[in-house]
Amino acid sequence: MYQERKCEDVLSEACGRSLSILEDISASIGKGRGKGSGIAKLLREAAYNLSDAASICIAGCEASTEPRCVLGDLVDRLQAVMQGAAIRLERIGKLQTDTEEELARIVVDLVYSLLDSLCRFASSINS
Repeated sequence: MYQERKCEDVLSEACGRSLSILEDISASIGKGRGKGSGIAKLLREAAYNLSDAASICIAGCEASTEPRCVLGDLVDRLQAVMQGAAIRLERIGKLQTDTEEELARIVVDLVYSLLDSLCRFASSINS
């Protein structure tokens, strides 16, 4: 039970920080501040927050299907997707065209939606 509570606490904090970072990224796109490398750096920071939470949640799980373990695995996979998206966004210099900005928005909005859903799910199974 202690591990579950610890996972819940750490994940809740990581969700808050990561969602806030993603909101900041979204606000910067299209305002002359959107650079692929800057977005990538912040996306990595959000992923790093989740990585720590995932490690705590999956500690000692191995092949368990306990909710804490499944949740930790999902968080770990999402943070890996975020790292991959950061690598791709880093290749874009300054977001100069409407298409580049829109694609960056799509990536950030998609990651935000997935993370928000995962965080809501986490809070519902632990209440």
